[in-house]
Amino acid sequence: MNKNSTLVRCIIILIIILTANSLKAQDTLPKLKFSQPHLISGTDGQVNATYKFADVTSGIDAYITIENIVNGAYLVTIDDSTLGYYNAWQPTVGGNGLYGSSYIKWDIKFEDKAGQNYKFPKLAATAIDIDGDNARVR
Repeated sequence: MNKNSTLVRCIIILIIILTANSLKAQDTLPKLKFSQPHLISGTDGQVNATYKFADVTSGIDAYITIENIVNGAYLVTIDDSTLGYYNAWQPTVGGNGLYGSSYIKWDIKFEDKAGQNYKFPKLAATAIDIDGDNARVR
């Protein structure tokens, strides 16, 4: 093997490494901060109520709307920042205490400051303690 082909191979490997690192840097997940929600339309805790969380990330607002309330569920609070992870969106949903499923169906959308829909290339979400037993985190 001559020196030129070794040099070309090294340059190609370097380009691949730099490209991979560049893609990895662009592939990071956004860190969202949900705080101080405001009811902007509808009746608090009812179907079609929409809450705005301003600046969940730089220049992006989140709008959360109650789409449906099923089987006796009710909204206790749209965001409980006294427990858990302060920056997370942590709604508290109550139920009728009867066996079966009760829940709230949400619509979550993001908009930039010009009011245009914003779509994150990637977004991670985790649901914690959604069983509603008030005893264990599951």
